[in-house]
Amino acid sequence: MATNKCNRCGSNTNLGLINCRHERVCLKCAKSMAERKEPCRFCGVAFTILHKEFAVRLCSADDKKKYFAAAFKNGPPDFANDHQWSLVKQSQSSDANAIDAEVMNKDPWILENQEGIKYKGNLVGTSKRFFLEEEDDGSSVLIPCDHWFGFDRVPPPGTQLRTTEQAEQIMDKKRNRTEETIQKRINKRMRKTGQIIKPTPSTSTSTGETAEKGT
Repeated sequence: MATNKCNRCGSNTNLGLINCRHERVCLKCAKSMAERKEPCRFCGVAFTILHKEFAVRLCSADDKKKYFAAAFKNGPPDFANDHQWSLVKQSQSSDANAIDAEVMNKDPWILENQEGIKYKGNLVGTSKRFFLEEEDDGSSVLIPCDHWFGFDRVPPPGTQLRTTEQAEQIMDKKRNRTEETIQKRINKRMRKTGQIIKPTPSTSTSTGETAEKGT
């Protein structure tokens, strides 16, 4: 049965369970099994999938930090540039004496850089959830997360950010106006010159006869 080493060669690196979960094999042996179409030694089921395993541990009980998660609806900001970002709480209460820890947890976050680009994060949920933090050794730490915030870009003063649907509607209106303007100009020129659009050779005339090219 499955052990902490490869059941085929004894290696203890790049291990995973085959689809029936009876054998733990390394990546090299898994490739060999796939090429030779070797079944499981214990149940005879054909090998089709290697389930990669990761070491996961819960964060230390001594870690008293409070963690929260941030989700950006239109993609995260560019944190890789040289601009410094600040993250502060925006209090919703005008009475400083009435502010407590629970109220502050629900207050929105304000994320802003030196260029004035700003995001506002509103509370989405407070249910206990976890997220994984990958360590340098390849293992993962399970960290509890108490609060989730959804961040939206704050439009600059005097401007308004539009949704994709709103932007498409505006583009459709502009396109329709442009087409109407072009058509009006064509009709005006036709009336002025007395020109008539003749049917192309591939179209039918009003008498039902096919137009022919002039010889």
